[in-house]
Amino acid sequence: MNSFDEAVQKSKELPTWSQVAEVVEEAPQLPSTIQKILSLIENGFAVDLRVLSAIIEKDAGLAAKILKVANSSLFNQTKSVTNILAATSIIGLKTLKGILISTTLKDLQSPDTDFLKYAWKKSYLTCNILRSLPPFQTELDIEDLATLGLIHNIGEIVLGGNSKFKNLTVKAYDQAIQQSSGVTFILEDFIKFKSSLVSALLLKKWNFPDSISLHVLHRDSPLEFLNWEKNKLMAHAAFQMASLSAEVLLLKASESSLEYRVLRAVSKNLPDTLSLETVLQKSQNLLSDSYLEEIG
Repeated sequence: MNSFDEAVQKSKELPTWSQVAEVVEEAPQLPSTIQKILSLIENGFAVDLRVLSAIIEKDAGLAAKILKVANSSLFNQTKSVTNILAATSIIGLKTLKGILISTTLKDLQSPDTDFLKYAWKKSYLTCNILRSLPPFQTELDIEDLATLGLIHNIGEIVLGGNSKFKNLTVKAYDQAIQQSSGVTFILEDFIKFKSSLVSALLLKKWNFPDSISLHVLHRDSPLEFLNWEKNKLMAHAAFQMASLSAEVLLLKASESSLEYRVLRAVSKNLPDTLSLETVLQKSQNLLSDSYLEEIG
C-alpha cells in the first residue's frame, strides 16, 4: 500500500485492533518541554536554532544527552562539541526529533528487562548501521534514514513497559536467545499483532511524516508486496537490512534463522551493497562502539 492511512485502515480490521489502539493511547505522555521543542521542530527550516538551543539548555539533563549524542560516533566529529547550538546543527532537526523522543521514553520507561535493553540498543545500532552504509540513490536522505533507524522499534519499547504485554516481551526475548533466532516474529506470535504497527501509530501520533511512518509500518513486509518506486524500495531495503543486521549482532541470531526475512528483503534486483552479508561486514565494528555500550 502506498498510503499510510490506507494501510492503517486495513489494520483496523484486525481482531486485535482494540488492543493496539489501547497500547498507543496508554503510551507515556511526553513532558511539556519536549512537546514545546517538537512543536518548534515542526517548522522545519524556519526554526531558529538559537531559540531551540536556549530551550534545551534550560534542561541540564536533556542538554547533556544532546551533547553526548553529538560527540558520539554517529556523527564522527574530529573536535569535541561543547555547546548546544553547535550540537543541534550537527545532529539535524530530523534526527534530533527522534533522539528527543527515544531518550525521553527511556527516562519514562527504565530499561529494566533484557528485552528493553535489547530494544534500546537495537534502535541506536540500526541508526549507526544506516549511517555507515555507502551512498546510494534513495528517496530518503541520510538524516531521514538515521531517524528511521533510531525510532523504528519504538513500539517494542512501549510494549516492553506496558503492564499487559511486558511479560510476553520478556518471554519472546528469552526464547529468541535460546533458539539463536530473531525476536520479531516470536513476539508477534505471542501478542497476535505486529509491533511495527504500534511503532507506526505512535510516530503518527507524534507528528512524524508519513514517509517515515510508512516505512516503519512495513518494516517486515516483503518488498515484492510493496508497489513502490525504485528509490523508495531502495530506502526500505537498506532499512530492513540494517534492522536485520542489528538483530543478528545483538541477539547472536543465526543468519539461517532469519533467512525467510532476508529473502523478503532482497527481491526487486537490489544491489549487492544491500545484502545481509555485506551490511553485516560493515556493521561488525559498530557493536563495540563506546556509545552503544553506554546506552546499554
